[in-house]
Amino acid sequence: MKITAFELGRLRVPLKTPFKTALRTVDAAESVVVRLHTDTGRTGLGEAAATAVITGETHGSIIAAISQHIAPRLIGQPVADLNRLCGQVQNAMARNSRAKAAVDIALHDLWAQLHGARCTSCWAAAYPNSPPTSPSAWMRWTPWWPMRVRRWRRATPR
Repeated sequence: MKITAFELGRLRVPLKTPFKTALRTVDAAESVVVRLHTDTGRTGLGEAAATAVITGETHGSIIAAISQHIAPRLIGQPVADLNRLCGQVQNAMARNSRAKAAVDIALHDLWAQLHGARCTSCWAAAYPNSPPTSPSAWMRWTPWWPMRVRRWRRATPR
């Protein structure tokens, strides 16, 4: 399985309730979507949200970084050598962590497909002692998360 092409697009999903921080208010989740195509007809998907006030990256800069510097290096490369591909992504240019992350996710998606697995199961196998999620992922305290964390800690071998 070799990478033959890439595609970039933008995605915008309106939020039911605006998300407010000290830096900004967000009324829609916007991101850049990466599709890596292979000679076997498989497609790997990756995504990156731009947060210019935090990372300095915009949707335009993410698209430019991927289309001009990162993705062209991957064309013709075999998906099986994931570590080398991820190294090429990291070495393609300085900074631009969101652009690199989107391509990295698409590569992991293709690699998982090559091995008949899901990305989540590959990551779970690599980090068996990691919690299923973290309280910060919920962005709001709920009464049940301390119980869930305690349960996870009891079940995790030390």
